[in-house]
Amino acid sequence: MDKSIAYLSPQEVTDRLFDRVRRMTLEEKRQLLETLESGQPGKKERLHMRTLCCANVHFSFRENRYTGSIQDISRSGLFIETEDSFAVGQQITLSLPSDDSDAPSTLMGKVVRTDVRGIGIKINPEDYNSFGKFGNTVRDGLKG
Repeated sequence: MDKSIAYLSPQEVTDRLFDRVRRMTLEEKRQLLETLESGQPGKKERLHMRTLCCANVHFSFRENRYTGSIQDISRSGLFIETEDSFAVGQQITLSLPSDDSDAPSTLMGKVVRTDVRGIGIKINPEDYNSFGKFGNTVRDGLKG
Protein backbone atom coordinates (compact mmCIF):
# COMPACT_ATOMS: atom_id res chain seq x y z
CA MET A 1 0.00 0.00 0.00
CA ASP A 2 1.16 3.50 -0.84
CA LYS A 3 2.39 5.22 2.35
CA SER A 4 0.37 8.34 1.62
CA ILE A 5 -2.82 6.27 1.52
CA ALA A 6 -1.93 4.39 4.70
CA TYR A 7 -2.03 7.65 6.67
CA LEU A 8 -5.41 8.90 5.44
CA SER A 9 -8.19 9.30 7.97
CA PRO A 10 -11.29 7.12 7.60
CA GLN A 11 -13.22 10.11 6.25
CA GLU A 12 -10.49 10.92 3.70
CA VAL A 13 -10.50 7.31 2.51
CA THR A 14 -14.27 7.40 2.09
CA ASP A 15 -14.17 10.76 0.30
CA ARG A 16 -11.50 9.58 -2.13
CA LEU A 17 -13.38 6.36 -2.83
CA PHE A 18 -16.62 8.24 -3.52
CA ASP A 19 -14.78 10.66 -5.79
CA ARG A 20 -13.28 7.78 -7.80
CA VAL A 21 -16.65 6.01 -8.09
CA ARG A 22 -18.39 9.19 -9.24
CA ARG A 23 -15.93 9.46 -12.16
CA MET A 24 -16.41 5.83 -13.28
CA THR A 25 -18.52 4.75 -16.21
CA LEU A 26 -21.58 2.63 -15.48
CA GLU A 27 -19.77 -0.47 -16.71
CA GLU A 28 -16.78 0.24 -14.44
CA LYS A 29 -19.17 0.67 -11.50
CA ARG A 30 -20.79 -2.68 -12.29
CA GLN A 31 -17.40 -4.38 -12.47
CA LEU A 32 -16.35 -2.85 -9.15
CA LEU A 33 -19.60 -3.94 -7.50
CA GLU A 34 -19.19 -7.47 -8.84
CA THR A 35 -15.62 -7.64 -7.56
CA LEU A 36 -16.54 -6.30 -4.12
CA GLU A 37 -19.53 -8.61 -3.76
CA SER A 38 -17.50 -11.66 -4.78
CA GLY A 39 -15.84 -11.49 -1.35
CA GLN A 40 -12.30 -11.21 -2.73
CA PRO A 41 -11.73 -7.65 -3.92
CA GLY A 42 -9.01 -7.44 -6.52
CA LYS A 43 -8.29 -11.17 -6.49
CA LYS A 44 -10.01 -12.53 -9.57
CA GLU A 45 -8.48 -15.75 -10.82
CA ARG A 46 -6.73 -15.47 -14.15
CA LEU A 47 -7.14 -18.05 -16.85
CA HIS A 48 -3.64 -17.51 -18.20
CA MET A 49 -0.34 -16.53 -16.61
CA ARG A 50 0.88 -13.02 -17.37
CA THR A 51 4.33 -12.20 -18.66
CA LEU A 52 5.71 -8.75 -17.88
CA CYS A 53 7.01 -6.88 -20.88
CA CYS A 54 7.62 -3.42 -22.19
CA ALA A 55 6.90 -3.03 -25.88
CA ASN A 56 5.40 -0.17 -27.85
CA VAL A 57 2.13 -0.86 -29.59
CA HIS A 58 0.00 1.03 -32.08
CA PHE A 59 -3.75 0.59 -31.92
CA SER A 60 -6.87 2.24 -33.21
CA PHE A 61 -10.49 2.75 -32.30
CA ARG A 62 -12.78 3.84 -35.10
CA GLU A 63 -10.74 6.35 -37.11
CA ASN A 64 -8.41 7.41 -34.30
CA ARG A 65 -4.87 6.05 -33.88
CA TYR A 66 -3.09 5.67 -30.55
CA THR A 67 0.28 4.56 -29.21
CA GLY A 68 0.84 2.82 -25.90
CA SER A 69 3.18 0.51 -24.07
CA ILE A 70 2.37 -3.15 -23.46
CA GLN A 71 3.02 -3.83 -19.77
CA ASP A 72 2.10 -7.51 -19.69
CA ILE A 73 0.68 -10.21 -21.92
CA SER A 74 -1.02 -13.57 -21.47
CA ARG A 75 -2.28 -16.18 -23.93
CA SER A 76 -5.55 -14.29 -24.37
CA GLY A 77 -4.81 -10.62 -23.83
CA LEU A 78 -2.58 -7.77 -22.76
CA PHE A 79 -2.48 -4.62 -20.70
CA ILE A 80 -1.59 -1.40 -22.51
CA GLU A 81 -0.38 1.61 -20.59
CA THR A 82 -1.91 4.69 -22.20
CA GLU A 83 -2.99 8.16 -21.18
CA ASP A 84 -6.00 7.97 -23.51
CA SER A 85 -9.44 7.07 -22.17
CA PHE A 86 -11.46 4.11 -23.39
CA ALA A 87 -14.64 2.37 -22.27
CA VAL A 88 -15.14 -1.27 -21.45
CA GLY A 89 -16.60 -3.04 -24.46
CA GLN A 90 -14.90 -0.96 -27.15
CA GLN A 91 -13.42 -2.99 -30.01
CA ILE A 92 -9.91 -1.90 -30.95
CA THR A 93 -7.47 -2.90 -33.68
CA LEU A 94 -3.90 -3.63 -32.60
CA SER A 95 -0.80 -3.53 -34.80
CA LEU A 96 1.84 -5.82 -33.30
CA PRO A 97 5.38 -6.35 -34.56
CA SER A 98 5.81 -9.60 -36.46
CA ASP A 99 9.00 -11.65 -36.53
CA ASP A 100 7.97 -13.16 -39.89
CA SER A 101 8.14 -9.97 -41.93
CA ASP A 102 8.39 -6.23 -41.75
CA ALA A 103 4.60 -5.93 -41.83
CA PRO A 104 2.92 -5.84 -38.41
CA SER A 105 0.22 -8.34 -37.43
CA THR A 106 -3.20 -6.76 -37.17
CA LEU A 107 -5.43 -8.18 -34.44
CA MET A 108 -8.81 -7.31 -33.00
CA GLY A 109 -9.44 -7.02 -29.28
CA LYS A 110 -12.00 -5.82 -26.81
CA VAL A 111 -11.43 -3.48 -23.86
CA VAL A 112 -12.32 -5.57 -20.79
CA ARG A 113 -10.80 -3.39 -18.07
CA THR A 114 -9.79 0.22 -17.61
CA ASP A 115 -7.90 1.98 -14.85
CA VAL A 116 -5.84 5.13 -14.42
CA ARG A 117 -2.78 3.45 -15.98
CA GLY A 118 -4.40 2.08 -19.12
CA ILE A 119 -6.57 -0.67 -20.60
CA GLY A 120 -6.85 -4.43 -20.42
CA ILE A 121 -7.53 -6.04 -23.81
CA LYS A 122 -8.92 -9.48 -24.52
CA ILE A 123 -7.88 -10.65 -27.97
CA ASN A 124 -10.67 -11.94 -30.21
CA PRO A 125 -10.49 -15.77 -30.32
CA GLU A 126 -10.03 -15.87 -34.10
CA ASP A 127 -6.75 -13.93 -33.62
CA TYR A 128 -5.32 -16.19 -30.85
CA ASN A 129 -2.90 -17.92 -33.24
CA SER A 130 -1.30 -14.68 -34.46
CA PHE A 131 -1.31 -13.24 -30.95
CA GLY A 132 0.34 -16.42 -29.62
CA LYS A 133 3.22 -15.97 -32.07
CA PHE A 134 3.71 -12.40 -30.81
CA GLY A 135 3.63 -13.61 -27.19
CA ASN A 136 6.22 -16.29 -27.94
CA THR A 137 8.48 -13.69 -29.55
CA VAL A 138 8.21 -11.48 -26.45
CA ARG A 139 8.86 -14.38 -24.05
CA ASP A 140 11.84 -15.58 -26.15
CA GLY A 141 13.25 -12.04 -26.10
CA LEU A 142 13.02 -11.95 -22.31
CA LYS A 143 14.92 -15.23 -22.01
CA GLY A 144 17.73 -14.16 -24.34
